[in-house]
Amino acid sequence: MSFLARAGTGFAMIAVSVTALGFGAWRMNNASGDSAGGPPQRGGNTPTVELIQLEPTRVSPTLTAQGRVQASQQFRINFPIAGSLEDVSTQLTTGLRVRKGDELARLNAIPFEDALRRAELDLAAADNQLKESRQRQRLADQELAAAQEQTGLRQGQLARIEQLIERGLASTAEREAAALALSGARQTELTRAGARINASASTDRAELDVKRAQLVLAQATRDLADTVVRAPFNGVLEGVTAKVGDRINAGQTLGTLTDLSQLEVSFSTQNPRVVRLMQTDAQAPLPLETTVNLTIGSINYQQTGVLNRVAATGDLASGGRQLFARLNPDPASLLRPGDWVSVSVREPVRDDIAWIPLSALSDDDQVFNVQDGRLRAQPTVVLQRDERRALIELPPNRAIAATLAPRFSDGLPVQVATSEPQADPSIDELIAFVESNTRMPKDRKADILNQLRDDPPPALVTRLTERLRQQ
Repeated sequence: MSFLARAGTGFAMIAVSVTALGFGAWRMNNASGDSAGGPPQRGGNTPTVELIQLEPTRVSPTLTAQGRVQASQQFRINFPIAGSLEDVSTQLTTGLRVRKGDELARLNAIPFEDALRRAELDLAAADNQLKESRQRQRLADQELAAAQEQTGLRQGQLARIEQLIERGLASTAEREAAALALSGARQTELTRAGARINASASTDRAELDVKRAQLVLAQATRDLADTVVRAPFNGVLEGVTAKVGDRINAGQTLGTLTDLSQLEVSFSTQNPRVVRLMQTDAQAPLPLETTVNLTIGSINYQQTGVLNRVAATGDLASGGRQLFARLNPDPASLLRPGDWVSVSVREPVRDDIAWIPLSALSDDDQVFNVQDGRLRAQPTVVLQRDERRALIELPPNRAIAATLAPRFSDGLPVQVATSEPQADPSIDELIAFVESNTRMPKDRKADILNQLRDDPPPALVTRLTERLRQQ
């Protein structure tokens, strides 16, 4: 009995497998029949797209971004020397305006005045030492000249005695005395030469001491002048922390003076047009007109400027390019360094661009046209966009899909929507369409042709009509 049970189970499994295989073959047969006369489609699930024809528009593209205002001219108020803060101007207060040349703060100058007087005394002493050294050098020169003259005289005396000895008018003792006298004169000359060298070296050292004293005096004069710090330009103070009596270190910042007439805005963008701004043959070469918008509550303030440079390196934060626009001076400007603003850069007028609805633009900035019943992607450059539309460079094929669905991709089979209804093909046209299909199995083709010639089902006629229109 167990054998029969197992045999029955095996026959049942074989029957189920045969049934599944037959059903699969039937589905494949239907799929082959549905593909008659055209590219692979999905029957009634084939999406329909509406095409729009792009027309060139003459307009000035606008590059928009978010940027931050920064000061192109700032001065950190500090003293290059250390000292005690003796006086602070009443203008040295955060938020107040100062004019060029106004005194901002002063250090106690007494230590620096003393240092200046000491430097003056040291210089006077060095000058006296130099005068004395030069006098000693002149005396050494005279003594050397006298020694050289004495040596010449002794040489002449020895020569005359030699001549007298030859005549027998002088003795050998006289010649020896003259030779000894010449040797003594030469020794004296060498001594005077050494003294002159020492005097010359002393003069050189005295000259160096004078130069050092002059440098010390110049430094002391600068230090005394640096006890007062003045505004180098007109501006507004911020971050002031100075108080009378504070011990100030050299270079310690007491505040910052900002020139509000020299502002610029820095912003980053990943727009590919920025790369072309740096090319010599760019369609929109620098500088470019720029508008900055600041919104504070219900206040909307605008200020114009000029985009004048692009950073030499990429922006590490955004991976794009960093640009700088110099703002035109405005005495009543509301902008301050650190403000976040919206930036609009206007490029020259172009006529090779067109507006399209945002629904026609994919997330990766592509538009689609239809070729042979399939979608074909066309990369494009987006110049500008707003809430409803985008400004793009004209693609090669100007007939693009007006609305994209999330599942749209390159190569997807679609059918094009037409504005005017088309006449349904006749049965003879459908028969000719099926007969021209070389990929359909013969038995399936014969079955469809028999149905068309006898009493064609409406569903079959509709399906074949759609396939024929997609050709």
